[in-house]
Amino acid sequence: MVITRTAQALLTLLAIAAGLPAAAQAIYPIDRAEILAGARFDLKVEFPGSAATGDMVVTVNGRDAAQAFGKAATVDSNEEGQGHTAYWIRDVALARPGAYEVTATTGDKSQSVRGRCSTRRRAARAT
Repeated sequence: MVITRTAQALLTLLAIAAGLPAAAQAIYPIDRAEILAGARFDLKVEFPGSAATGDMVVTVNGRDAAQAFGKAATVDSNEEGQGHTAYWIRDVALARPGAYEVTATTGDKSQSVRGRCSTRRRAARAT
């Protein structure tokens, strides 16, 4: 099989990026999520490996997530034996429409996702 230089370079970059430690391996809701104002959802951040609770910082628009939602977070240091630390705030809602950014930080690493909250549903796109 012949691999072009461009494909080889792309595969190399992907391999390097996959090996770099990230602040969070996943943040839910996902990037560019659209949430209806008042709709209930779970905020979840998965940190790779065993992250110390004191080292984890999760914010919503720059404000501590637990304070922003008025609920304490729970932390599972080895969620379901999967080797990651899960930070949860369950059954929360966004009251005001607008742009939202969730940032997860541990140590000197940080990762963010952005989303929107609206007061009306969007019409489904025709395919």
